[in-house]
Amino acid sequence: MIPEFFRGPVWISEEARRAWEPRLKAASALWQVLERASVEHGLRRSCLLMVHSSELPAVSQWAAKIGKQVAVLGACRLSGSYSAGNAATGVDGFKVAVTPEQNVADWHRAYQENDNELIGALLGFPKCCRDFFAETWGKGSRDGTMQMKSEEFEPLAVSNILLRWLGIRFVPHLPCSSFCRETDELAIEMAGLGDRLGFRTQVAEALEILNWPMTYTTLHGVCEVTTPVLKFCASSDYFATKRVVKREGVFNKLEPPHPMDKVQYVSYSDRLERADIHHDHSGHTEECYHLPEWALNGFSSLEAMTKSHRIVLDAAASLVKRGPLLDLGCGTGRLVADAAGISEIEIYGVDINDKALAVAHQKYSRAKDRFRKIPIASCLNQKDWPACFEVAFLMPGRILEMPVELAHHFRQQLKRYVRYVVVYAYSDWLAKYPGGLEELCLKAGLPSPLMYEGGAGVISTELM
Repeated sequence: MIPEFFRGPVWISEEARRAWEPRLKAASALWQVLERASVEHGLRRSCLLMVHSSELPAVSQWAAKIGKQVAVLGACRLSGSYSAGNAATGVDGFKVAVTPEQNVADWHRAYQENDNELIGALLGFPKCCRDFFAETWGKGSRDGTMQMKSEEFEPLAVSNILLRWLGIRFVPHLPCSSFCRETDELAIEMAGLGDRLGFRTQVAEALEILNWPMTYTTLHGVCEVTTPVLKFCASSDYFATKRVVKREGVFNKLEPPHPMDKVQYVSYSDRLERADIHHDHSGHTEECYHLPEWALNGFSSLEAMTKSHRIVLDAAASLVKRGPLLDLGCGTGRLVADAAGISEIEIYGVDINDKALAVAHQKYSRAKDRFRKIPIASCLNQKDWPACFEVAFLMPGRILEMPVELAHHFRQQLKRYVRYVVVYAYSDWLAKYPGGLEELCLKAGLPSPLMYEGGAGVISTELM
């Protein structure tokens, strides 16, 4: 068996290295931030860290500050680069768990007995993925990518684990499948946490990288991962014949949109020290990162948001004389609220962006309970929601971001709970499809829409 190793990355050019290496390092550093933050903010019970001996006092101090303890589990080797692998030329360090006091003994016992099931449970891994780990790594696997249950490797960008050797990820575990719903939900929560902590730029760039086209190849115990700008290789499971999985992804250009020297990466501890924090009388804390509404909705300016929304509203004008209305990806609720106007039509919305939803709750307080943090793929069968929505607003690209099984289920729910769907897309999606919105809808498994001037369309779900 080939000893464990990691080699790379190898860049396609010096130009590519200069453009993307700083961003890859920032994305890797972001994951280290989120590992700790996920415990501090209650997403997970514990996290497992590899730290240099000189870092132990600071880690212990931080753990005590958030009401946790550090369990030192054993020695390890730390990589000298932003690789997540343990390089043979690395430096000495320690593997530690940051965990509640009542779980310290559990950690020591689980580590000493190599109890992967308990370790996974303490780390908040889904049960299906813990079972998968037992069947792969627990039986001698060193990779597990090829053993994932899906025939196609097309996970959400946020759940992509093919760059885990570089430390670029939002998923703390090896998923049981590229379509694991629990993994997707945890990854989205992790990315959302990064956004709430003020790392919006870093989260967006990490997602852009994870959404690249990628090819994973393995043969004779060595795997190679290739992206548009780099490749690397690592030890893997032994296969006598070449095995290949591909992720289509998107890569639009070589040069990043902004010079890295203008996007300063701030560590988690620095962010907490610099953040303007105020406390209300209920004991809650709120970070004062005040973004304009158009930015929370993903636009470059108020003018861009107003112009884009107007196209959608014009297409919906003849349909919204009665409600209720639902925005599938509502952001701050601006679009669906403008569609309802001054009428008494009930408006609903779902999104996973906490900051945007907070604005919706504040601006439309009478509809506060109807703007909810729910993944689009599973939002339509809420027990206390209407039996049928007159109109739903939807970007078809959101269906393409769903696992195949969830996308099929979502389309069925759409047909059951919605009469008309107003579909629209912005330039980032339209650039991928020469046939425009109509081609995008067909790719998403939707009927061809009745097109309106400007680029929006309407679909009757009776045709689905």
